[in-house]
Amino acid sequence: MTELLQTLVDFLSAHPELAGIVAFLIAMGEALLIVGLFVPSTVPLVAVGALVGLGKLSFWPMLAWIGAGAVLGDQVSYWIGYVWRDRLKRSWPLIRYPALVARSEDFFRKYGGMSICFGRFVPGVKAVIPGIAGMAGMTPPRFTVINVLSGIAWALAHLIPGITTGALLGLLGAVSGRLAVVIGGLLLIVFLAVAGGRWLVQIFLPLFAGRHAAVVAWCRRRPGRLAQWTARTFDPGHPRSAGMMASALLLLIAVPAFFYVAGETAADAPLALADQSLHNLFAGLRTAWMDHAMVFVTMLGDGVVMVAGTAVVTLYLLWRRAWGPAVGLLIAVAGTALFVTLFKLVFQHARPVELLHAGADSFSFPSGHAAINAVLIGVVTVLVAHDRARWFQAVAVSLAAAYVTLMAFSRVYLGAHWVSDVLAGLLFGVAMASAFAFVFGAEYDEKIGRRRLTAFFAVTLLGVGGGHVFVNYDAALARYAPRPAVVVLAETEWRDHDWRRLPARRIELAGGAEEPLVLQWAGPPLRLARNLVTDGWQMAPSWSLASASGFIYGSTPAAYLPVLARLHKGRAPVLTMIRPDDVHPKAARQVLRLWPTMFRVDQDGRRMRLYVGAVLTERVARPFGEFSLIRLERETVPSAEELLAWLPGADLVRRGRAEAVTVLAGGMAEPAMAATLPRRD
Repeated sequence: MTELLQTLVDFLSAHPELAGIVAFLIAMGEALLIVGLFVPSTVPLVAVGALVGLGKLSFWPMLAWIGAGAVLGDQVSYWIGYVWRDRLKRSWPLIRYPALVARSEDFFRKYGGMSICFGRFVPGVKAVIPGIAGMAGMTPPRFTVINVLSGIAWALAHLIPGITTGALLGLLGAVSGRLAVVIGGLLLIVFLAVAGGRWLVQIFLPLFAGRHAAVVAWCRRRPGRLAQWTARTFDPGHPRSAGMMASALLLLIAVPAFFYVAGETAADAPLALADQSLHNLFAGLRTAWMDHAMVFVTMLGDGVVMVAGTAVVTLYLLWRRAWGPAVGLLIAVAGTALFVTLFKLVFQHARPVELLHAGADSFSFPSGHAAINAVLIGVVTVLVAHDRARWFQAVAVSLAAAYVTLMAFSRVYLGAHWVSDVLAGLLFGVAMASAFAFVFGAEYDEKIGRRRLTAFFAVTLLGVGGGHVFVNYDAALARYAPRPAVVVLAETEWRDHDWRRLPARRIELAGGAEEPLVLQWAGPPLRLARNLVTDGWQMAPSWSLASASGFIYGSTPAAYLPVLARLHKGRAPVLTMIRPDDVHPKAARQVLRLWPTMFRVDQDGRRMRLYVGAVLTERVARPFGEFSLIRLERETVPSAEELLAWLPGADLVRRGRAEAVTVLAGGMAEPAMAATLPRRD
């Protein structure tokens, strides 16, 4: 995985103008009238800042690209409003968003010219404010000055956090590249969860509030009881009807999604294969420092902490005489715990590693940690943020999303659950929290003291969780310690029949089956490389600024272009070699990749790691004669004669008539070699 990310970073470093153009288009799209509602700008622009912090991109050009995009997008939106004036509100697409237009007009009246600056940082409003300013008749010189200054400030607001993050990741990378990759991935996942929460609260709900009146009017015209009940329940005159309908929609999405994930976890399903790949990926990225942090996080979501949090919130609600929410919380948490146990017993999916659990807890699907944390944190968020200002709701939902996402990440990182387990748990928890919001949202009792409830819940989580960590941390650290799975095969049995236990095709990260695996090698990869060198193979060029620049020139021979790293079950290749094509050496090449497996081959008491390999033909396409692009000749694999020519004396086997042949070969470890294998750089 580290090599794959390094490949992407090196490519962007070699083409900074491409990164600048993409950043410009994103910033401009985010600022265009209405279009900006659907252009996610925060994540990619902060990522650009991270590359600046890592020293891969220059600060001033990126600031110029992003600032220019933001200014130009707002300027176009302003002139549309300035030319069309009030006719714009009666035209498509603004006529479909009356609530958003009204909110933006109120924002403009409140802040005047400064709304251009402030509005850039308010989701939803930022896509309409420049047009509103034009409709209101703000003079072009005044708008342009404010637009340019605020555009630069907006660009800095996205770049500076990314630069800081990139610089920190660079320092971590100097200590451990794996640690930097894990922390960077975790920050990205949490950032996406927080951005999704803000989008839900500050964009989706306002748009939904403006559209659901039409849905209610349609239901009111229908004769059925369900339609009439829907019209009464979600009457736009009710101040909480939009939130209730949004809760119902989340519930209707989460429940089918949960059962879809459950149905895609069979042994040969793509999601199950993706689970294995992602587990291997995280297993290869684990570090001692990150293990300590993730054990601490996962212990904060253990059963004793969740029981204490549920008890304190329930007792507080009963003390405040909020009987309905108290009972609803108990039903939601207890129901989640019950259904998680039942699903574990029904599916009986084994955990990635044995954690010494007993009974239903020894099974993995779905994740109880993810489900119960999601429902408890979700219900508390509903109680605390209900009927509050939009910005407060956005902050509350963002914090809840970050906490639950971090908890789910810890379960996958530590090998306690597959990704599908935590995904199903999160979906079930969201469904239960949405059901709670739907039932009790309209009956919210103002007697509930939000600040006290927040304080009691936070103190409980920190107090009970901290005590639990203090007492049981060492035992938990030992339980979650890395335990790589190893399966030992006798050499004779491997050659006779156990070779079938290895997959016939490469499994990509998403779980799909790709090119055939035509080689099984037992022994050091360097020994295989020495055998292949005698038949014209050479080590693939490493990724660098010089080698990546070869893609720009149309005359670059195929042997001089670096090779993309392909993952097999989440593992990067440990050996990559190329062989120029015999007929067209400059335009085509064969690429061999070798990946490690969990198997060991025992030969007279000595164990050799077993590897699988794939060989594919790649051709160089040269559009316009100025670029060199790699085009994969899919399913073009070597014949049995070629395989035996490269590795004489190997065993040749076939899975079936429709499958490609596979070579079984191996060699024991030899003394270290002084000679260096040839490499194209």
